[in-house]
Amino acid sequence: MPAQRYGSLIRVKEDKLEEYKRLHAKVWPDVLRMIKECHIKNYSIQQPLETRAEGEWWASMEEVFHLD
Repeated sequence: MPAQRYGSLIRVKEDKLEEYKRLHAKVWPDVLRMIKECHIKNYSIQQPLETRAEGEWWASMEEVFHLD
């Protein structure tokens, strides 16, 4: 049985884009270690989309294509 795949979307505020890039240019080693230990891949953080469900921070997305 294949592992469950998740996809979520979020957007960066335009006025925070440079700060976002600066903060994420050198991510703390402990944060990277924890992300890897949790088997999280293709992970990013941005501003919530208007299309997310009520009470959600991340908007779920439907997988329409997958290739390992």
